[in-house]
Amino acid sequence: MGALDGKVALVAGATRGAGRAIVVSSGQLAPLYGFTDTDGTQPDCWRYVVEVQDRGLAADDTGYR
Repeated sequence: MGALDGKVALVAGATRGAGRAIVVSSGQLAPLYGFTDTDGTQPDCWRYVVEVQDRGLAADDTGYR
């Protein structure tokens, strides 16, 4: 799915009530709508913060991109 297709799906979903009344991060939406970062990955920074940073573990983004 191209970037434009993902944006259209996101807007169309919002008009049908999808994603309403809940808070989601871009990391949660990316796989649903096919969004990727400029390098083609789908980073999930908030999961990284909770699982690595908040626990005081050594910085390593393996598995989060």
